[in-house]
Amino acid sequence: RRKQRQNAGRQVLARKEDGNEPLMVAVKQENPEFDRSSSAEEAAEESGQPDQEVVSARFEAEKRCREELQKRLKAEEEELRWRQINPPERTPVVVPARIQVPSLLSEAERRARAELQARLKEEERLIQEERAKAQLQARLQAEAAQAQAKAMAEAQKAQAEAAKARAKAEAEAQARARAA
Repeated sequence: RRKQRQNAGRQVLARKEDGNEPLMVAVKQENPEFDRSSSAEEAAEESGQPDQEVVSARFEAEKRCREELQKRLKAEEEELRWRQINPPERTPVVVPARIQVPSLLSEAERRARAELQARLKEEERLIQEERAKAQLQARLQAEAAQAQAKAMAEAQKAQAEAAKARAKAEAEAQARARAA
């Protein structure tokens, strides 16, 4: 990994520069095969005639080195992306407010804490009021349902008594009609 990081640094330097020369410098530093083909080409140039094999060997070495550098660069970029997506886990240290020494807190922190506590108390009070309203409404609904059930029972009882009274009146009327 250390070697990959070193190589990535060289790659970045090589990428920042415009042109081929900085890339070749990085390639030469990292690949001894490139240096051999380069020195063989220089020897052929000094003799006056470039050898086709030397030129093609140099071209192949440059090509392989570029591909290798590109692979390393891609691997490094991928690792950086992965680290950005998956940052190392850090365990937050939670210190309860009561343990902190009040004298170490700044005035702004004290005011902010007081405002926060006031907001929390207000929210708790609102929640309690809402709960009380909900309980009252539920109790009123239950009482209304009981009163309605009681009224219906009384209405049914009154209807039954009225039906009895009619039946009794009809029976008396029939008895009088027979007696007459």
